[in-house]
Amino acid sequence: MTSEIRVKDLGYFRGLLGQRPRQMTLTVAKALSTRARPYSATQSADFESIESAVREIERQSNSLEEITTSAETIKRGSERILDRARIVREGLAKQVIVLDEKLSDLRDLVGSDSNIAIAA
Repeated sequence: MTSEIRVKDLGYFRGLLGQRPRQMTLTVAKALSTRARPYSATQSADFESIESAVREIERQSNSLEEITTSAETIKRGSERILDRARIVREGLAKQVIVLDEKLSDLRDLVGSDSNIAIAA
């Protein structure tokens, strides 16, 4: 049996992009089975191998969902870490500005009294 996907079939498959992997797999399998040419009386379908293939595709699509969930968890965690690093960086920068201003004020104060020296 030969399966051919014609140009007009592509529009149907474009609608599948928004589906979850398992739904998409089952929809594609149904679409291909309805497009298949009918068997003659001398041909027989190997339903066991077809069923096995569909179950394997289903198992692998479930694995994709687990991988996606794990990746999203990692992404959220890294975003939190980066956000925290940004907050700390901004806080440190503000404190450097405050310390620079206070040091300048202290230098001005000490500058009038030559007996006290501040190392910079």
